[in-house]
Amino acid sequence: MRLETVPLILAVVVGLLGLTVLYDAWAPDGAPFRRERRRRSRAPRHRVGEAMVALGLLGMAAALAGRDSWPYGNLAVIAAMVLVVFGALLNWPLLRELVVFRGASRRRDEGQSGRPAPGAPEDPEKPGPRYRIR
Repeated sequence: MRLETVPLILAVVVGLLGLTVLYDAWAPDGAPFRRERRRRSRAPRHRVGEAMVALGLLGMAAALAGRDSWPYGNLAVIAAMVLVVFGALLNWPLLRELVVFRGASRRRDEGQSGRPAPGAPEDPEKPGPRYRIR
């Protein structure tokens, strides 16, 4: 494999990723499950912001495919970065939720009833089960 084909392979990968994100921005929000299992409602996604990120990825793919011989490579990279940054800013609440609230939606509240976690004592006042190693 020649070294000149590496940017072309990267362009195809980034282009497919951009097309996938673009499809996700246009696809309807049909969920295969009946009810939401999370305690906290999800942050709404901004479809235009997601499409901007996808177009930025496609611009990067075009710049990679053009290599050094394409005269608009620098312009494509600058436009792609602007699109990605503005798309990320439009989707900031969703990105913040993905990073900051990672485990909070799965934790049990103090007054909430239900099954205890595996290995947890049934009554919090009693000590947990003791295991004997033979």
